Amino acid sequence: MSLNPKIFYKGWLHTEHDPEGPPPDTGRRWRVLKLVIVLAFLILTARLWQLQVLQNDRYSRAAVANSVRRLPLEPQRGVLYDRNGVQLTTNTPLWQVSLTPADMPEDEAEYTAAMARLEDRLKLGGVVYVDAGQMPDDGRDELTARIARAIGAQPEEVQAAIARSEETEAALLLREELPLDRLPGLREALKDLPGVDAVPKLQWLVEYSGVSPFQPLVVAENVPRETALAIEGERLLVPGVSIGQAAARAYPDGPLYSAVIGYVGKIAAEQVRPLQAQARRLKQRPYALDETVGKAGLERELEGYLRGRPGSQEVEVTSTNRVVRQGKVTDARPGHNVTLTLDAKVQKTATDSLSSALRRSGAKAGAMVALDPRNGNVLGLVSLPSYDNNLFIGGISQREYGALQSDPGTPLLNKAISGAYTPGSVLKPFIAAGGLAERVIDRRVKYECKGSIEVPSGIGTGDRELFKSSNPRDLGPQSVIEALANDCDPYFYIMSGPEQLDASGRPLRYYQPGAEDPTPFRGLGVERIVRHLRGFGFGAPTGIDLAGESGGLVADPKWKRQRFPGQAWTLGDTLRTGVGQGYTLVTPMQVATATGAIANGGTRYRPQLVLKVTSAEGKDVLVPQPKPAGTVGMTPDHLATVREGMLRSVEDGTAATLSKQGRLPEGIEVAAMAGALPEASDSKRAGARWFSAFAPYERPELVVAVLLDGADGRESYASQVGADVLSAYFGKEK
Repeated sequence: MSLNPKIFYKGWLHTEHDPEGPPPDTGRRWRVLKLVIVLAFLILTARLWQLQVLQNDRYSRAAVANSVRRLPLEPQRGVLYDRNGVQLTTNTPLWQVSLTPADMPEDEAEYTAAMARLEDRLKLGGVVYVDAGQMPDDGRDELTARIARAIGAQPEEVQAAIARSEETEAALLLREELPLDRLPGLREALKDLPGVDAVPKLQWLVEYSGVSPFQPLVVAENVPRETALAIEGERLLVPGVSIGQAAARAYPDGPLYSAVIGYVGKIAAEQVRPLQAQARRLKQRPYALDETVGKAGLERELEGYLRGRPGSQEVEVTSTNRVVRQGKVTDARPGHNVTLTLDAKVQKTATDSLSSALRRSGAKAGAMVALDPRNGNVLGLVSLPSYDNNLFIGGISQREYGALQSDPGTPLLNKAISGAYTPGSVLKPFIAAGGLAERVIDRRVKYECKGSIEVPSGIGTGDRELFKSSNPRDLGPQSVIEALANDCDPYFYIMSGPEQLDASGRPLRYYQPGAEDPTPFRGLGVERIVRHLRGFGFGAPTGIDLAGESGGLVADPKWKRQRFPGQAWTLGDTLRTGVGQGYTLVTPMQVATATGAIANGGTRYRPQLVLKVTSAEGKDVLVPQPKPAGTVGMTPDHLATVREGMLRSVEDGTAATLSKQGRLPEGIEVAAMAGALPEASDSKRAGARWFSAFAPYERPELVVAVLLDGADGRESYASQVGADVLSAYFGKEK
């Protein structure tokens, strides 16, 4: 049936002059109307084509995104093993609670109620934070003092936090684990202070995490199972909350390896930038701002190998966040496993023996390093007092961390690589090697060793300065081999004094005890001593793959002028340097690597802690090769002479007690150097007691360096620790 336009348009197309007359010509108008209708349908059709065909993927993804969540699956962190396959770290499952901010109620009252309910379950407490970006540039000192008074902190602590916040451009915590009932009072005290506030920790995590509001944010880890199940049962009351399981790092032996392994924790603001750069360099995914990363030790140094790649699981949820369907799963990829050069038996023996020595000697700290002189592999590294790195799992409390920081034994300091101590007698082998290399002495040259020498202390005054020996006995004439074996300080005083004139034009000289006539020095002098000590690696970090290594100190006249303006380097400074005293400072790791160079014929190796890195499938990813750090510039004969002196020390010298008591491994020739700083006349305590050794004598494969800081000077506790380590390594079962 066709439409009659005359009937359809009647009433509104007729003219006002003749409403009942024939309609006007409607052909043109009808054609326009049909065109408009056709165009409208064409536009609608084109739009439908665009939405359903051209942009189908886009809107399909948007529709799915409204109902599908992609939940992250955390990867297993790579495991650390000792050289014999003993597992040093584990990954244990734990419950964690996450919150997706975008799914939280928009109504403020409902949001507050949901947060309060979750806080009541988790009991996270309150925090005080500081944000330097919200603080005025002027009046910072007064503001810092007011903040410190308000929260009961030291101004220095607040000032340091503000500086870190300014550097990282992020808000940082000042106080944690505060009872929630304290927050109103703190907020009142802080209300007029810009850039600082007290809030519930849950609120802090949600507002300052930096995580996308559409991504789950972990707000609590290591949650008890009962708590996790209770929260799961209340999910309708707390929209956005989810319960999951993750793998937490655990350290079965805790303090035994903490100085080497370190610990993990939530990524800190100052770590984000370097770790993101590392991820780009290694072509890895970017770091999430709430990710768990290595914070210290090898956990930090090997982060790029250990972290793994996360997976994901897609789940379809309702508007109330209830899971109705599980979708695609992308498996997480575990991190690489690392086999260390450490020997668990050596590490355990050294720790037990050193702990016993600390108790018996009254020493405040100790350290031990054992390494293979053939390649620099570190077989044992102990620093005591230590700490339990399991404390950092899930986040250490401020109270516990403060206790570690205030402990006089400095458990967080790795004394083996970061503690710098006066070396005393363990430095003498390297001074002797320098004297032999410079032809100041040879194996036949002998000096009197009567317990001390005297040196003129002023021009024209007749006064003399006494330089005592750590071995006060009159040993008679001593060769360099005998001087090393018997720990004869006068030999090294005489060998160190330079052949030069004093300010009055007279040769620098010394007096033997009771002698009226002086003897001119014809020794090394400080410049040559310093050159050879640095050749053995002293005065610079060894390069071990651990953060915070100290370079120690090899002082010279230039250093003294800078450190003590107006004070010149003296002959006494040179003589004290020659016996390992004065300003010289070394680390146990430096002593071990330098002793290794004497043992192996003159090559210094960079200490190495990683034997190999393997994938989860067992394929080698990295097998580090030995890294020579340089040679000491000595002839084989010079080093052989020094080694002979250290051997004689064990046979009939200062370390002979160990062999007489049967403490050394049977059938193994050991060369060693033992000694301590001279004791003060009013004290029985020495500044440091040392022991260094290598074995077997002919083909060395183990070097040991032991330090006891502040030990009772009456017993050779450091030597006993070294002997225990040697026996453990060369035991019958090995």
